Amino acid sequence: MEFIVVLVCLGLQKLWPEGMRYHQNTWFEPYFDWVRGQAEKISAWKGILSLVVVVAPLILVLLFLSTALRGVVGHLVLGVLVLWYCMGFDVLKSTAHSKVEHVLLLAYHRVFAMIFWYVLVGPWGVGLYYILAHLRNVLEKNEHEYKDLLGLLVRAEGIMDWVPVRLLGISFALVGHFSVLFPLWLKELPGKIDNTQDYVVEWGMKSLELSNPSNSETTQVTAAQHLIDRSIIVWLVALALISVGSWVS
Repeated sequence: MEFIVVLVCLGLQKLWPEGMRYHQNTWFEPYFDWVRGQAEKISAWKGILSLVVVVAPLILVLLFLSTALRGVVGHLVLGVLVLWYCMGFDVLKSTAHSKVEHVLLLAYHRVFAMIFWYVLVGPWGVGLYYILAHLRNVLEKNEHEYKDLLGLLVRAEGIMDWVPVRLLGISFALVGHFSVLFPLWLKELPGKIDNTQDYVVEWGMKSLELSNPSNSETTQVTAAQHLIDRSIIVWLVALALISVGSWVS
């Protein structure tokens, strides 16, 4: 089931580029401001409770949808709806003039992390990661005001990133310069929790051997996009094998 949902979502975003206009995230910041205002009225805006009051209403929406969409077909529809909306494979098409670091991080946040958490937890995992990622963007705009809350969020996001970042790293090694990246990946495997996403850029650059300053930005971005495409194929093959194994058993 998970393989079918992931394949459908990737196919939709690749073959229906017009769907990008539905991936609008401008609603999140006004939502955050409204929730904060309501929480401050009842003194619920403090520490980790602040994260709870932001996340809880959106998780309740997912709960309502999962209740309304029952059965195999309902589960399939819910998975496609949530993953398609949260995932941004089609957004990568508009990164031709971006920096290679931005392309690698965008691919991780909007594609690989979403696939990992959908396969592991379902729509709940995708929804939670999506909320935390956008909440971090909002908090970083006012870093001094939300310093404590941002610290909690970075730690929570780092915990969620630990496994998928390392899976992406070994994928980069398999489809890129294995002899260059694998020893580094193995050395840094335990790594850190906070800002573990830094490894996405480091390992991506090492896999592509883009440390040469003579490479133009366009060349680097094109190489990174090809690396991402090959890595997605690796993930799909692995997911297909896992699905076949679960059906056989």
